[in-house]
Amino acid sequence: MKKGMKLKEFTPIETEYENAAPFPTKEAAESYCKEMNGQSSGWTVEKAKMEGNDVWRVVWLGEPVSDRWEKKIGNVTVIYSTEGTLGVGYNHSCECRRGDSSTGTSTQTSGKRLTRDEIEKLPRLVELVAQYSSNPF
Repeated sequence: MKKGMKLKEFTPIETEYENAAPFPTKEAAESYCKEMNGQSSGWTVEKAKMEGNDVWRVVWLGEPVSDRWEKKIGNVTVIYSTEGTLGVGYNHSCECRRGDSSTGTSTQTSGKRLTRDEIEKLPRLVELVAQYSSNPF
């Protein structure tokens, strides 16, 4: 990515969370998580964005995760996504598009859940975005 290049704020496309109610505070989520772990183990708390707001979720290890968002960088629209299973592994990818045409894609795996910012900084994804956002054609 070129130094000094400004990124516009992301535009969410789709965010899916299965069977997870949001809690407005970490304390409320931790209290509920403790209660759930008293019944069965495997519950944990994670911070997430839902409808643009920071919330806390109580999730069970093994829950499927899917998140997609896009950013406009130069003359390219970059569509990022992450899919996987909580506690198992994740595939993080990005696709660069100009108009209706895909110009390139890249994927990187991870054993842990990453934030959107961390995904956008993954070396393979940064390389791809730099390659296509700096090329005018």
